[in-house]
Amino acid sequence: MPRNIGMGLSRGEYLMFVDSDDAITKTALEELYTLAKKFDADVVACDNYYFVDENFKTNSVANIKPVSHVNDKKIRTTQTFLVEDLESRLMYFGEVRIMWNAWNKLIRRDLLMEYEITMLDVVAEDVMFTCCLLCVAKKYLCVPNTVYFYRELPQSIVHKPMTMAANLQRWIRSSAEGINFIDKFMENLHLDIKLKYIAFEAMLREFMRTVLPSYNLLPPPVFDEFVRAELEKIDNPRVFTAFLFSRMNVFNLRILRQQQQIQQLQSELRKLKLDTGA
Repeated sequence: MPRNIGMGLSRGEYLMFVDSDDAITKTALEELYTLAKKFDADVVACDNYYFVDENFKTNSVANIKPVSHVNDKKIRTTQTFLVEDLESRLMYFGEVRIMWNAWNKLIRRDLLMEYEITMLDVVAEDVMFTCCLLCVAKKYLCVPNTVYFYRELPQSIVHKPMTMAANLQRWIRSSAEGINFIDKFMENLHLDIKLKYIAFEAMLREFMRTVLPSYNLLPPPVFDEFVRAELEKIDNPRVFTAFLFSRMNVFNLRILRQQQQIQQLQSELRKLKLDTGA
């Protein structure tokens, strides 16, 4: 929520979020602002960053090599505008070809104010925030500049010890509220429902990576109880439950197609055996 307060108090042309335990290089804002002005970009996103531990010292920068967060892990070397086609953008988002973090971006402030883009008060709020940016940014520039130090601390919120129940509860709530949030945002833009479901899928895929270890350890009735209890706390669970239902149908169709393919292969194999007398 401090990010929302900060956005409301801000007066600059562009905004950048830096998490409290991280750092940026001395020339970070100068580099990204220069690129933003040169290309008239709404968003300047850095695919590369420095990953450092709790013993990080700013004078040891020369010994740190950049890393990438996107799925191919390749270090970006060129400046590239993200495709304008929204469906492709959202597909890339789900394939982790776009970083969903808020901290790797310089963002035009007027864009955030015009579309009233804020941070939702849930875990992994960056996912919904970046999804909104993808929907409205006309010029989304991806750059090779490595200007951010992501520091992972044992005592950070991300690593705070939680019971399995508490972890599941917060991720279920975040999923449901996040989907409601994106549903309203995209509805206000009058976007095709197909695009909504692509966005929902991208978000849930990211959340499920954290939930799955707990899910696999729980009996289905226990997990069902968790889901029901959390959905009762959500103002409008309709969109979330509709999405889960459609997702289940897609899953069932995939299984049906695979069964049909297996039957077809078995039939061809039997025919081949008859033809060869095997």
